[in-house]
Order: sequence, then structure tokens, then C-alpha cells
Amino acid sequence: MNSNYLAIDIGGSCIKWGILDRDGTIYEKGKLAVNGTDFAGFYEGIRTLILKSGCRKIGISSPGTIDRQTKTISGSVSVPCIKEGDWVTRLERELGVSCSIENDANCATLAEMWIGNARGYKDFLNIVIGTGIGSTLVMNNKIFRGANLYGSELGYLIRNNDGKFYYESEFTSTKALVDRISPIVPVKNGLEVFQYLDHPLVLAEYENFINDLAILFYNAVHMYDPEIVLVGGAISTNKRLIEDLKNRYEEIRREVGMSSIKINLNTCRFYNDSNLIGAVYHFINEFEVH
Repeated sequence: MNSNYLAIDIGGSCIKWGILDRDGTIYEKGKLAVNGTDFAGFYEGIRTLILKSGCRKIGISSPGTIDRQTKTISGSVSVPCIKEGDWVTRLERELGVSCSIENDANCATLAEMWIGNARGYKDFLNIVIGTGIGSTLVMNNKIFRGANLYGSELGYLIRNNDGKFYYESEFTSTKALVDRISPIVPVKNGLEVFQYLDHPLVLAEYENFINDLAILFYNAVHMYDPEIVLVGGAISTNKRLIEDLKNRYEEIRREVGMSSIKINLNTCRFYNDSNLIGAVYHFINEFEVH
């Protein structure tokens, strides 16, 4: 019997997969092009992967709220067809495999707990800066699960000048950064912004963004007092962002006179592979750790 694990990461535009061992090493990975509204095609694609790999242990990472008893998904899901019925238990029943399924934000955090930059810390906060800002809080080596059972949007609910309610994180996501910069220069994603920081108007908007982000981090550290804060998302791969965030955070800390609230800030170790690794770690902990 193949002792390796097949990890499946369900995303918005594709489904990523990987073959991993019990140490989290990825031997092979790829993408599965699936029509998100065609359940038959989705099922056949996963079935083919299982048969081809020979793996009988399947770790699945998916957006949405996971019901652990029925292994079904609800809430905001990027691949609509996976909300149809008990497809996870169908895989188990028809293909003779064992499956675990966990929310994608939690999987990314589990990867960092296992062999990533959170290893050795009991309490930490994982913040992924993307279209929004997803966050997962770990306390005493366990993921703190709120009402929705998965990583939540970080930030306080506020009423903006237009009278509508927003999360502060809506102004500090990469989408928010691009929305600030794109009227000035043609940028399509957060990483492209760093190419234009010699433009005075771009630099001013970027500095405002860093200020808002540092305030958000300060509030999070003030509330949770984590041992370490990890930053993920594509934009976190730019070292300038991390340094600017650290520096502005320290300035805010001095301005408010709270000298004890320091931040231990680092980036996530894994990028595109984090959900694959975390899905396997979840499987091991659900079925193989006693």
C-alpha cells in the first residue's frame, strides 16, 4: 500500500494537488483544471488523481465552513460544485480511501505549526494579506475557532464616512492597496506597487497603506499578545513590506507610550504549498496521532 499522502487544495481558479510523505516533503505537484460548476468533472478529476497516485490517504484543503461529522462544506466557497452532497464521503466509499478536510486558512496555519516558522511557539497569530486579510489565532498549540470554524477576517467593524459598515481590513488588503495606486500608475497586483515607489504620489499612498496596516497589527497584538505574528500572502514575499511594517509599528508603539507591546514579526515559510502541507498535517492529526 502506498504510504504517501495525496493533498488537494481547492482554489478559485484551479485545484492544486501534491504527493507528500509523513515529513511534509512534496515529491510531486500539479494543477487540475476543473470547471467549478461541473460536479461530474470535478469528481472524475479527483478520482483520476487518486488512482494515478496510488495514495489511500487524502488531505483536503477548502474554503468555507467544514462540518467535521458529515465532511461537507458551506459558506463562501470558490468552487460551487463542491457544495453538492457528500462528495468527500463518496470518495471514501467508492474508492476505498480515507479523507480529512479542513478550511484553507487553518491548513496554512497548520503547515506553519508543523514544519514552518511557527514551530516551537504555543501562541501565535497568522495573518494572510490577500483580497481581504484572513487571520488564524493559535492558543496553546490549538487553532482558536470562532463561530464560523475557520480563519476570520481580521479587523474591527467600523462605520465609514458613507454610512456603511466595513471591516478595517478592507482598507489594508492587497486589493485596497491596488485600488489606491492604480489611478496613478497601471498596477494589477500588490507586488507591482513596489516597482513604482520612486513616484511621489505612489509612495505617499503606500506609506498611508503601511500606516493603516501597522495600526491593524498593533490592535491585534494588543488584543491577543501572541508570541509571534506571521505574515503571509504574495505581498509578504517583498522584504521591504515587512521592514516598513516593522518600522511603522515601532513608531506607533512609541507614540502611544505602550513600551511593553512589542511585535515578533516574521513571514510564513510556505507560499503556494502551505495548504497542501497543512492538509496532510491535518490528516495525520485526525487519523494517526493518538
